[in-house]
Amino acid sequence: MSTDYDIRFAIDPVTAGTMNTDELREHFLIDDLFTLGGVNWTYSHYDRMAVGGAMPGSAGLDLEAIKPTGTEHFLGRRELIAANIGGAGTITVDGVEHKLAPAT
Repeated sequence: MSTDYDIRFAIDPVTAGTMNTDELREHFLIDDLFTLGGVNWTYSHYDRMAVGGAMPGSAGLDLEAIKPTGTEHFLGRRELIAANIGGAGTITVDGVEHKLAPAT
């Protein structure tokens, strides 16, 4: 499987106000978003939002369901915004290929 994820739980404003810089980074910073040949997700309990990065190498990557979504397919109850920050590529949806231009 080329998909990895972590889960972030919501923190109330009072608790967040008591956190130091390291604690804030631990709970809110998303790093290691891109791994060559893999898909990484951070699933947040803030509006059940998922932030992810995909970095295909020589082969394509599938959008696999992750357990926290509670659905058979990743997009079973959510929408996806894809922003290309790399070179030219494609996304295939229901057999239809969509070309992505390189980032400028």
